[in-house]
Amino acid sequence: MRLSGVIALLVLVALVLPLPSESDLLYEFIQSSGGLVLAATPADWSGAQVVPVVTTDYRFEPSELALRVGTAYRLHVENRGKDLHELTAPIFFNAVELGNPEILNAERTELVLQPGEQKDVYLIPKRAGRYPFICADHDWAGMTGVIVVSPD
Repeated sequence: MRLSGVIALLVLVALVLPLPSESDLLYEFIQSSGGLVLAATPADWSGAQVVPVVTTDYRFEPSELALRVGTAYRLHVENRGKDLHELTAPIFFNAVELGNPEILNAERTELVLQPGEQKDVYLIPKRAGRYPFICADHDWAGMTGVIVVSPD
C-alpha cells in the first residue's frame, strides 16, 4: 500500500471512530516517543446544578424546564404517582452529553420510573432549542412538558 493509501485509511478510521466529547473529558496531548498520546480525565459532576422534576398521576411538575448550553445538570426525577411513568425525550437526549447513559433505556430515549422510584440523569446540553417531553403511557392525559435550552 502506498503512503497516500495509508494516509487515506487513517483519515477514514479517524472519521468513523467515535471520540469522547470535549465537555465530558479533558483532553491533554502529550509528546511521547515521537508521537502524540491522547489522555483523558472524566468530568467532575459534583458541581452539576440540580433540576428537580416530580411525576404524579398524570403530570410533570414543573412541566417546563429552562437549561443553558454547556452547563452541567443533574436532572433529579421522582415518581410520586401510583403508576409507572416515563420521561420520554428522544430529541433532547440526543442533543445532550450524558454523564450516565446507562440510566436511560437501551435506545437512550427515555427514563423509566416505577412508583416511588427516583433517578438522576447527569447531562450537559449541547444545542439550544425547545425539546418536548412526554410520559409515553400518559401523554393522552396531558402528561407532557418542554425543555427550553438557551444558548451559552
